[in-house]
Amino acid sequence: MFGQISLHNIYSNLSKMTKINLVYFFIIGIIAFFLVDSITVFGQSDDEKKVKNVQPVPKIYDENLKIELVANKFKFPTTLEFIGPNDFLILEKNTGEVKRVINDKIIEKPLLKLNVSTNDERGLLGIAIIKKEDAKFNTTSTNDDRITHYVFLYAVQCNEKKQDCKNRIYRYELDNDNNVLVNPKLLLGIPSFPETSHIGGIIKVGPDGNLYLTIGNFQRTNPIEVYKSKTQNFEDGHDFDGRGGILTITQDGLVTGNSVIGDKFPFSLYYAYGVRNSFGINFDPVTGKLWDTENGPYFGDEINIIEPGFNSGADKIFGIWKNDGEGKRVIQLANGSEKFETVTEEKPSDLLYYGSAYYGKPKFIWDKTVAPTAIIFPNSNKLGDQYENNIFVGSVDGGRLFNFELNKERNGLVLDGPLADGIANNMTEYKDITLADGFSYITDLKIEPDTGYLYVVSGTKGAATGNFGEVYKILPAGPLDVRPSDSPGIAAMKRLMKMTPDQVETPQMHVKDLLTKK
Repeated sequence: MFGQISLHNIYSNLSKMTKINLVYFFIIGIIAFFLVDSITVFGQSDDEKKVKNVQPVPKIYDENLKIELVANKFKFPTTLEFIGPNDFLILEKNTGEVKRVINDKIIEKPLLKLNVSTNDERGLLGIAIIKKEDAKFNTTSTNDDRITHYVFLYAVQCNEKKQDCKNRIYRYELDNDNNVLVNPKLLLGIPSFPETSHIGGIIKVGPDGNLYLTIGNFQRTNPIEVYKSKTQNFEDGHDFDGRGGILTITQDGLVTGNSVIGDKFPFSLYYAYGVRNSFGINFDPVTGKLWDTENGPYFGDEINIIEPGFNSGADKIFGIWKNDGEGKRVIQLANGSEKFETVTEEKPSDLLYYGSAYYGKPKFIWDKTVAPTAIIFPNSNKLGDQYENNIFVGSVDGGRLFNFELNKERNGLVLDGPLADGIANNMTEYKDITLADGFSYITDLKIEPDTGYLYVVSGTKGAATGNFGEVYKILPAGPLDVRPSDSPGIAAMKRLMKMTPDQVETPQMHVKDLLTKK
C-alpha cells in the first residue's frame, strides 16, 4: 500500500550534507564500539572472562537489609574468624594459606602456608581464635607484646607419600606486628581413614574454654566393612578411633576429663557420637548449649541441640527415618501400602549406648538434603529486632541462608504452617525461613564484633579457576555507622604497609607428628 521502501531509496533522497553527517556518525560509532569493547574486555583478567557467566548473584528477601561484597578472589575459602573490628583471618582450603583482611583489604602476604592434602573434602578447614589473656594453658609468650592472640587451625595432612593422613589441630601464636603465625604446637592427630570425604573440619572454643571439633565418619554413603564403626552404631564395627563425632580437648591438647561416654582413650575425647558429618557447630550465647547441623545421605539433614553423651543416630537414623545402614530408608508395609519407617521411641533399640549416652530427636529436619553448613546466633538487634538471638544456618545447596526463630526456653524452634511438624519436605515449605540465597555455596557465617553485621563466606560453583570465593556482609539498608579511625585493625595495617616484602616471612612447620597426650 505504501509502495516499496529500501535503504537505497532513502539514502538517494538525502541531501549531500546529510549524507556526509551520516558517514561521519557511522565512523564515530564504529570507533566508539571498538573503544568500549576494548575497555570492557581488556579491563578484565583472563580468569574473570572465563567465569563471566557463573558469578553468584546473592539475593536478600528482607527489604530492610542489603548485601555488600567485602573481599573476593579467594581460592576456595572455608572459614573465617575475627581478630577485632573489621579485621579477620580467612582460610583457603587447597592452598593451605591463612590470609588476613583488614578494613575490607586483603593483606598480600599470607600469615601462614601449610602443606595440606586437598583430595575431595580435605584441606585447611577450620579456625578458632582467642586473645592471649584468655589462654587456658601455661604460655611462654606472656611478656612478648608482639603476640596478641592464639590461633587454632584444623587441617588434613599426609606424609610425603600421601599416606598416613590425619585430621590435625594446631595451636599458633599470632605475631601481630609482623603479621605471621609462629610457634606451632600439634595438639591432636586423628587418622583420616579410609575415605577423603565426610571429614568434618569445624573447630570452636566453648564457654568452658575447651576446644570442640567435628570429625566425620570418613565413609561413602553406602559403606562396606572397612567404613563401619561403633561410633556409627554398628555393633560389630571398628572400635572408637576418633571418627564420627564431636570431640573436645583442652587448649593444650589434653583430654578434658569431662566425658560421660568413657574414661578410656579415645572414648575420653568424645562429647558426642553417631554423627555422619557436620560442617557447623556453635554455642548459644544465652544458654551455653551446643547446637550442630548435620548432613544426611540424600535425606534427613538435621539441626540438633547436643548435651554431653549425645548419640545422633547415624548410620541407623537420619531425621525421623530409620536407615538400613546402606544409606536408604527402611520401608515397611502398612495396610497393604508402603511407607518409610520412623523413629517413635525415646531410646531406639538399634543404637549403641556407652556410659551416659542418649539419643535426642532433631530440632529441625530437611527431608531432601540441602547440605547445611555453618550455624550462628546473631545476639544483637543490629540487623533488626526480629533477628536478635535467632539462628542463622547456611547451606551448600542454593547457597541459602536460613533464619529460625527460637522459642522462649531456647530449646527448640518456633515453626508454623507447613513447617509445624519440624520437617521441610520441599523448597516451597522452607521458603518462609529463607532470608537470602544465591551465594553459590556457603561455607561459613560470622558476626562482626563491632557492627553486629553478618559475614557470609561463599564459594563459586562452576568457576574455571576456583579463584572466585568471596566474603559478603549483610547489613541494614539504611545509613552505615562510621567506624572509629583508631581501630586496631587500621593500626595493624599501617604497620604492615611500612614493611618491605623481605621483612614478612611465612614460618615453616617443624613439629613432631603424634597423637594427643593420653
